[in-house]
Amino acid sequence: MKPANCQLLRLGLSLGLMLLFTPLAANSARQDSLPSHAQAEYGGSDTEKTPLAYLTLDIDGGGSAKVMFDFESSLEQKYNLGKVLSTVLGCPLEDIQLSPDDERETTLLYAWCDLPLHRSLFARTGMIDLQPIKDIQNVEPDVTLVLTLSIPQHDFVRCDPVPEQLRRNPVSATCLYFSKDPAHTPATLRFKFGYSRAHGACLGGILAQLSQLGASEPVKCLGISGGY
Repeated sequence: MKPANCQLLRLGLSLGLMLLFTPLAANSARQDSLPSHAQAEYGGSDTEKTPLAYLTLDIDGGGSAKVMFDFESSLEQKYNLGKVLSTVLGCPLEDIQLSPDDERETTLLYAWCDLPLHRSLFARTGMIDLQPIKDIQNVEPDVTLVLTLSIPQHDFVRCDPVPEQLRRNPVSATCLYFSKDPAHTPATLRFKFGYSRAHGACLGGILAQLSQLGASEPVKCLGISGGY
C-alpha cells in the first residue's frame, strides 16, 4: 500500500473514532475519542496521557476482515504484533502494511484476513481471542485498548460481552469496547449476525419458487424482523 493511502487510512480511522465517541467540539481528539466515563480515567496533561492501542475490524458477510491497528511504536520493538493479531483473529494476516507516524510516535498496521466463522443456515458466528492482548497489558499496564468491530447489518447483530456502545446504520452495526487494564479486557469476544428464522424461511421460499416455478415476480420478504 502506498504511503499516501496509509495516511488516508490513519485520517479516516481518527475521524471515525471521533464521530463515534465524541462531540464535534472536542478539546483533544485523542482523549475525547473515548466514552465519557473513560475520559475521566484517561485525563491528565498532554504529556501524561495513557498510551492507546486502537484495533479496528471491518468484517464483510463472507468473513473477510480488514484490520487496522494503531499503536505506540515502542510496542513494535517488543512484540511481533502481526503474529499477535493473527492469534487474536484466528487467521494469518495478509498484505501487512506498516505506516509509522514519528510525530505521534505511533504506527498504523493495515492488513486483512479470513476469519474462521461458524456457519449455520441463516447465521454466522465468530470469536476473537483477546488473551494475547491481555498478556501484553499485563506486561504493559499503561496500554489501553480501544476495539471497534464493524459487522454487516442483517436482521440481528450481537456482540458478547455487551459492548460499551452499539451503533447501527443501514449498512453495518459497530460494537465498541474500551479497556484500560487486563482486568477489564475479556478473554474472548463472540459475535453473531444473520437473518431471523422467519426471514430465512421467506428467502428459502423465494429460492424454491425461482428454481421450481421460474416465476418472474417472486414473493418479497417485507416487514419481517426479530431475533434468531
